[in-house]
Amino acid sequence: KLSRLVLTSEGSLKRFQYSGTDWKVTSEPPLANSCDFYGVCGPFGVCVMLASPECKCFKGFVPKSIEEWKRGNWTDGCVRRTELDCQGNASGKYVNIFHPVANIKPPDFY
Repeated sequence: KLSRLVLTSEGSLKRFQYSGTDWKVTSEPPLANSCDFYGVCGPFGVCVMLASPECKCFKGFVPKSIEEWKRGNWTDGCVRRTELDCQGNASGKYVNIFHPVANIKPPDFY
């Protein structure tokens, strides 16, 4: 039988077979968790597989667009709750704090 493989815009691979009149999907991988897609939570966002909603903002950050966040569109990501004041800290009075983040999988770049 004649078959073809199609890579979809979502990044999944589907196999189609020609039945003589039309193409039918014969196999496709199981649906992935949205956390499998790079950048789904946008800048300064983190995807949590077992949470609802799946995207959260890092500590000290809030959603950039509350309206989009409520719709499940997290691609705008998060912004700082308070702006950095690098010039105002010339005296060194304030200390930058980095919060540890556990169980993070960075993207695979080859």
